[in-house]
Amino acid sequence: MTRQTQAPLTPLPTSFAFWSIDEYTNRIRRGEMALDTPYQRGRRWTDDQRVDLMRSWLQGVPIPAVVLNERYGAAWRDNGCDAHVTYAVVDGRQRLETALAWQDGDLAIPSSWLPADWVRTAQDTDDGPYVRVTGLRSPHRVARLMDLPCVRARVDTVADEAAIYLLINGAGTPHTDADLDRAARIADTRAYPPCSGPTR
Repeated sequence: MTRQTQAPLTPLPTSFAFWSIDEYTNRIRRGEMALDTPYQRGRRWTDDQRVDLMRSWLQGVPIPAVVLNERYGAAWRDNGCDAHVTYAVVDGRQRLETALAWQDGDLAIPSSWLPADWVRTAQDTDDGPYVRVTGLRSPHRVARLMDLPCVRARVDTVADEAAIYLLINGAGTPHTDADLDRAARIADTRAYPPCSGPTR
């Protein structure tokens, strides 16, 4: 394999915005946004991973942008692509499937994560009470916390989309279980003093 190109690299045409979670999921439900592109890895996240993403949303932890490709124009229609699909999800499928699961009531989170007056009904679990969107007094309160950055590209082929996917997901080194276990131990505040690094 060579990394050489026939011409100098040119910047990809992209734009950046923040979309509410409803902007994504409404497009998916209407069939305007494709989640199952052929280069994607399919549904991979566990419920624990989805619950952790909900925690990140609730606490305002930065969440990586969803990368979309705008499938507008003749290049897409001429290749026989569905004219109804205007976006393909290049990266972010697991995040969007988590949002859909939450909105559909298929995902529950610890009710202790929310102010008590937000919860109308909870269900008992081995881990204490959990709540689904259907058990909230005002579901929009959580939905307002679920904005996701959006990067939109405009490339003309599925091969171009797959190249972007590879650049996003193929760089870097995956975390090992040992890496994540070490961070989990440190995150447990009982295991470490407030400052265990170098001091001034």
